Amino acid sequence: MASVGTTSTMLVISADQPFGRFYHASPAHRRASELQQAGQTIEIVTESELKARIGRTLS
Repeated sequence: MASVGTTSTMLVISADQPFGRFYHASPAHRRASELQQAGQTIEIVTESELKARIGRTLS
């Protein structure tokens, strides 16, 4: 998906702290965070977390 909106349920990011200590988050990450704060159900997960979840469901 090209953007994060109210119908999004998950945003996958590349690493635990993909932007470093002093970061400017991507628009998608900022939007997902805003939606979380507004009470929307959207997860922000790392790539490795997603791979682990998929691995568990395939086993």
